[in-house]
Amino acid sequence: VDSWLDSRARQRDLLLSPSKSFTSALAGIAIDKGFIASVEVPFYDLFSYASYGNWDPRKADMTLEDVLTMRLGLEWDEWTLPYSDPGNDLAALTGNHVDWAKALLDLPMVTDPGTLFTYNTAATNALSQALQNATGMPLADFCNLYLFYPMQITDAEWSRSPMGVPIGGSGLFLRSRDLAKFGQLYIDDGVWQGQQLISPGWIADTVFRRVDISSWATFSEAYGYQWWLGDFYHDGLTVEAWVTSGYGGQYLFAVPALDLV
Repeated sequence: VDSWLDSRARQRDLLLSPSKSFTSALAGIAIDKGFIASVEVPFYDLFSYASYGNWDPRKADMTLEDVLTMRLGLEWDEWTLPYSDPGNDLAALTGNHVDWAKALLDLPMVTDPGTLFTYNTAATNALSQALQNATGMPLADFCNLYLFYPMQITDAEWSRSPMGVPIGGSGLFLRSRDLAKFGQLYIDDGVWQGQQLISPGWIADTVFRRVDISSWATFSEAYGYQWWLGDFYHDGLTVEAWVTSGYGGQYLFAVPALDLV
């Protein structure tokens, strides 16, 4: 049993949506390093396309924070139909377009940015492109340099879009032990073995309950910067949990009050 557990822990798995939390971390590092001014930067300013379809002045108002909190205001629905259905918005976008970021940015607006939570994997995929644009560095290299290699994570892999960009919304392959390291990094305010990899301010901003989803979500009370935020009950006390959740059962639970991952 010990041998099986050890070999299993050394196997890389496709994380699917927990990849989003890593992309969020990279956004924070890019801000910490000065590549991006703040989460208030207009999201469209992180791209250099000559024009956009379905232009609406509200697109200029969309911020990086709106993307991180899934409140873009774009017309989108990836939950009504299964992902295997070609009519699913995510399946249609990735199946019918080469430049996924441009396809997302061309969508019509239906609400003001920052108002309505709509889960959007394509937005996190576009964020990968935006970070690559802002840093001038291939996203996987940026991730290795500032996050993975300092944590002794040396064999992570990313699935890539047709444009060659790591799929930040669902494409990260990682070992289970390395996923656990990521949770511990957040519990420890961005410090790994004495190195401050992510600023404490970004960690605090990430797990702040920005979007109340308690009226419909059965698994958390709120959403932060690409993390689900909920509560458990332990010894008569309420303890907060920071959660990444992926289709098919990929989960990371970080419970700071108990120093538990």
